[in-house]
Amino acid sequence: RPELDPEVPLMITQRFRKGVGNARTRRHLQAFEEVLLYKQDPERLRVIEYSLQRDHDHLIVEVPEGRPGLASALRGMHGALAKRWNGLWGRKGAVFGECDELPLVRARMAGNAVRYVIWNGYHHDVTGIGFDRGSSARWSEAWGGDVPARVEGRTLKPVFAARTELLRDAYRRSRLVVNRPPGSLVRRR
Repeated sequence: RPELDPEVPLMITQRFRKGVGNARTRRHLQAFEEVLLYKQDPERLRVIEYSLQRDHDHLIVEVPEGRPGLASALRGMHGALAKRWNGLWGRKGAVFGECDELPLVRARMAGNAVRYVIWNGYHHDVTGIGFDRGSSARWSEAWGGDVPARVEGRTLKPVFAARTELLRDAYRRSRLVVNRPPGSLVRRR
């Protein structure tokens, strides 16, 4: 794979292996957020936004150390998460399958990716009214301010504020349109 520029954020899609179970339960989401809170190494990988679905997740990340930092940080997070999820599922073995990366090389592209990720529950028809509990929407900078949030009584956020100029610019530009799902994702009745 090509080398990564620390100033270019990535959108990562991680698919889960077949047969691992539904990852969108309250307990699996709690484990996911705890791994982000306590196992994330911000010197190598900074998760800015996420969306957890039944069989995959989307992450928007910054990689300060480039490819070596990304690979090492993802291995550590995957190991911790697989251990927690396998315990909940009562199984052993690998949880993560394919992993795709998309460099977000323009502010508009980054803004579209943020919008897609925080509204992804609507695309998969798993979200009711309000923020998608399976995403970072309730903490997102996309709303133009700090959205108050609590995780099991803690005020910590499992995501980081954007540092790259591309993402900061994307947040500034997208605040007027991010408060509704993209047209292709709006449910039609």
